[in-house]
Amino acid sequence: MPVTDVDDRSEAFCENVIGLRKLFRFGDLTFLDCAGVRLLLDKTAEVSGSSGCIYLRCADIHAAGMMLGSARRIRES
Repeated sequence: MPVTDVDDRSEAFCENVIGLRKLFRFGDLTFLDCAGVRLLLDKTAEVSGSSGCIYLRCADIHAAGMMLGSARRIRES
């Protein structure tokens, strides 16, 4: 998945908000465990509008929506 900042925001969002486990980082690539499937965060200068879609399953869609909504307030300090 292309991201503009693999070191801080994107990696932290995937780990702390979505709950994925970081496997390892190699340069500008971060590999995460997504229910047994590896998700790759690939640093790029610019992310295009439609580069793919990832579906995740959750037990309570409304609670997940509220959690993601509150995560928008998380910013770099």
